[in-house]
Amino acid sequence: AFLDVRLPEISGIELANQILEHKPHIHIVFVTAYDKYAIQAFELNALDYLLKPVTTERLIKTMNRILKLDDQATSIPEDQPSLLHLQVFQHIVFTLPDQQSTVLQWRTKKTQELFLYLLQNHDQWVRKSVLIELLWPEYEEDKAYSLLYTAAYFPF
Repeated sequence: AFLDVRLPEISGIELANQILEHKPHIHIVFVTAYDKYAIQAFELNALDYLLKPVTTERLIKTMNRILKLDDQATSIPEDQPSLLHLQVFQHIVFTLPDQQSTVLQWRTKKTQELFLYLLQNHDQWVRKSVLIELLWPEYEEDKAYSLLYTAAYFPF
């Protein structure tokens, strides 16, 4: 679903909440002129946040991301258990049954560090403040949280 933040009778954030209540697997993409709602959008697990005016190149990138997610969702038969093999030495490589290995190309080194930390601590709650202290201690709080959200929602 492509939504604007500002809609005539309801905010796009509120509408996204309502959509996700009924259809939690819907991909939400915000297309808006307002950058100040990005954190709220990503807290809803929005797939992307496009700022107007949107370039063709940027829209293609978003569409490819959607297609890639849809391909991944349909690539594993539901009656087959999804076994994932993950190699985290030097490069992060994952392999699904009957598929070729995929090497993950992270957007930044910090994004990779975030993933590995969360993987290592997958069985416990991790506070955002702990991640900030570990990965971005040199930044002011607002900037550090912005970097965390960017790393979490745009890892590749």
